[in-house]
Amino acid sequence: MSDIWRDIAVDFNELPLNIIDRLQDLFGLPEYKCVNVYDLRSKYPAIIANKLFRKYNSTTLNVLPQSVLLNGDCLEELKKIPDNSIDFCFADPPYNIKKKYENWNDGIDIQTYFEWCDNWLSEMARVLKPGCTLAVLNIPQWCIRHFKHLNTILDYQDWIVWEGLSLPVRMIMPAHYSILCFSKGKPRALPGLIRKTSSLLEKSSMETIKENFCARASCISKRRKQKNNDSEVISNLWWDIHRLKHNSRRGHP
Repeated sequence: MSDIWRDIAVDFNELPLNIIDRLQDLFGLPEYKCVNVYDLRSKYPAIIANKLFRKYNSTTLNVLPQSVLLNGDCLEELKKIPDNSIDFCFADPPYNIKKKYENWNDGIDIQTYFEWCDNWLSEMARVLKPGCTLAVLNIPQWCIRHFKHLNTILDYQDWIVWEGLSLPVRMIMPAHYSILCFSKGKPRALPGLIRKTSSLLEKSSMETIKENFCARASCISKRRKQKNNDSEVISNLWWDIHRLKHNSRRGHP
């Protein structure tokens, strides 16, 4: 079976009777004479109980270096991270265009804003591993200034244009955002491009639906049955990810 039952807890030292009961209910087994249960825990001693789950117990969760959420001022927290230790850095900062935030002034002096950005961009560059990528998303005119600073400390990799809103709605709105990509030294090759056999996730992340093709699941399925090629290798122009406008009742989309 392939499913997720989040309301059932399992103790590996006991027979999972609650799972057996649920399977009997699902498949109507009480009408039959018996249900056979094969306990294979002895065939796999300690593989699951001791290795997979032990490292996620409550005493070690907050100190695992590979999975930690740090909640705090970005500059203060970044300074605690060792040099050359992060695989990928991404930032989507406030745009300083007077949006309404609870705890942030989004209309500060522009020079002060750029100095603040330079500080956390420099810290991100410091913690980035050699060959890895730093990506920052902002409105185009601010990315020009980010480029000027990053170009002095990292190597330019690419400039992605995200066409986040194809048509204006009620008023003129920005039609695209910029995602600047810089690497520390020569960028490593993308796994999805260099592996002879890529996983489905890697393959799907490197392809996109051709423009003007319907993205509904039913339309995609129909084209697959007709063997119509509707995909192409992704470029640095992203038009198929649609932006949601801010809403005072919804908050950040």
